[in-house]
Amino acid sequence: MNREDYFAERTKRTLSNEINYVLNNPEKGKERFPATSKILEDMVLERFSDLDHIMVLEKSIEIFTAFRKEMKDLLPNEKKLKLNQLIELFTTLIETKFDEQIIQERLKELTPQYTEIIDFLLKEREKSIGKRSFYWIGSLKKLSKLHSELISNNLISNDTTLENFTKVFTYNPISEITKIKWTEQSGLLAYFIDELNFQKRFKFSVEIFSIARDCFTNANNLSKLKYQYLGNKKGFPRNNHIIDNILKSIEHPS
Repeated sequence: MNREDYFAERTKRTLSNEINYVLNNPEKGKERFPATSKILEDMVLERFSDLDHIMVLEKSIEIFTAFRKEMKDLLPNEKKLKLNQLIELFTTLIETKFDEQIIQERLKELTPQYTEIIDFLLKEREKSIGKRSFYWIGSLKKLSKLHSELISNNLISNDTTLENFTKVFTYNPISEITKIKWTEQSGLLAYFIDELNFQKRFKFSVEIFSIARDCFTNANNLSKLKYQYLGNKKGFPRNNHIIDNILKSIEHPS
């Protein structure tokens, strides 16, 4: 092995070991390997080469495979922690946009596999904690404002209590949710949920329409309705400006 190949292989193994350590020891990992921890938190990878970027994309699948093999031996709390970490990791990977075409093309190739992995992880998490409602990113004050704005604009029933509304957005078991009555067209509900997700107001951005179906009335076939309004001339459902104005009135969490 020549000198260049040696250092390339050493770099690959080092990064691989660091990724595994950070995933298994989140708090210590931030202190010991801050750069690698940063990769997994927000995928800011500018200082790495294209090969390193692609290696991270591919290494994530190896990490999942190792987790699946050891999953049955984990204690319940360890399993839940790792499931959440991996769901966030793969969700972040899918949503990341790379400037380099070669990396974006490799991500596109891996996305179907990532999607299957996320589906598996979600099902495993549901086995241990049950299906949950949305996980709102932001203050309860902003959530309260969203509640009042939706009522004042006649989008949800005016007898929707703040307590019940908050449960829908604070990661509660679906079994404890009382459905919110959506009083406008279903397509506008699809737009509302999709916009919340697009603006990154949910911690977990998968299965959003499935969760909405369990938390709102008139919430069947939201995914289909989304593609219907995207296909019309405007590309938006009727009265979408109401949702836009409501969301503009709530300061973005970032």
